[in-house]
Amino acid sequence: MNCVISGEFNFISLSLCNRLVELGNQIVLIDSNQDLSDVEFQQKILRVNLNKTDEFFYNEKPDMFFHFLKDDAEGCNIKNFIDSNIQILIEALDKAKDYESKFILIGSKPLSGKPDRTISRLSQYFAEELAQMFCENNSLALAVVRHFEVFGNSCNNENALIYRLEKAKTNNSIFSYKGSENERKNFIHLDDLISAIISISKNRWRGQIFNLGMQKTYSIKELVELFEIEKFVTNPINKKEYWDPVPDTTFAERSLQWKVKTCVEDYAEKFLQKKFRENPRHFFDSIWDWFFWNKILDYDAS
Repeated sequence: MNCVISGEFNFISLSLCNRLVELGNQIVLIDSNQDLSDVEFQQKILRVNLNKTDEFFYNEKPDMFFHFLKDDAEGCNIKNFIDSNIQILIEALDKAKDYESKFILIGSKPLSGKPDRTISRLSQYFAEELAQMFCENNSLALAVVRHFEVFGNSCNNENALIYRLEKAKTNNSIFSYKGSENERKNFIHLDDLISAIISISKNRWRGQIFNLGMQKTYSIKELVELFEIEKFVTNPINKKEYWDPVPDTTFAERSLQWKVKTCVEDYAEKFLQKKFRENPRHFFDSIWDWFFWNKILDYDAS
């Protein structure tokens, strides 16, 4: 299968790219001034300028478009951010229509009521509506993937909550959160997200929305305790607390035969075990503690 990956390029799209190559697909990355430095350009991974796609696909048409929405507007020019989520999306939809390709829109967040009044959420919501309208008017095979914050071993996003927790634990530094410790967040592991996207790509959809996330939310305080962080401060920036909803994953689970496999508790436990093994001091301290307390217990018993 010939696959196109367009839009925002990050560790999620990179992981999808690598997984698709492993499955024997050919990947074309649409270059729209993204950072593609992490991509290993193998024989099955090609880079194409957005303006030259017609020339490139003259003989061999793409079967599948994976388009990633930009998520974080912080430090970004608002016009450029909106252009990234709207203008580039329109161009990608037009290309998919011309080639009669399937299209998956990835990156919006599951909603409970109205979207948050931020540039990120509003532009994502508008992008969804635009794509579904395009699907209805042009008979485009479209699926929309909504997911919460992604975590995993290859997640190196400095703004990602769990990545920041890992860094704080590793460096024994203060974990600071701009908000209330009672705020609740939802997550999805990278492997679970990629497996769902691959499954979605196997069929032709008519604008269906796939909500992907755990059937559980975690408070900031609970996350700090899971990662055994000792130094923790909060800095509430306003009185409003942001609570992620628990998504309705019924349709995704039923239609894809898909379920979340990795929870935050298991991930945190494995992370802590790995750090324990990597630090010889902790290893020898644990042996000493075991030896010391066993000797005390033997002495008391005698």
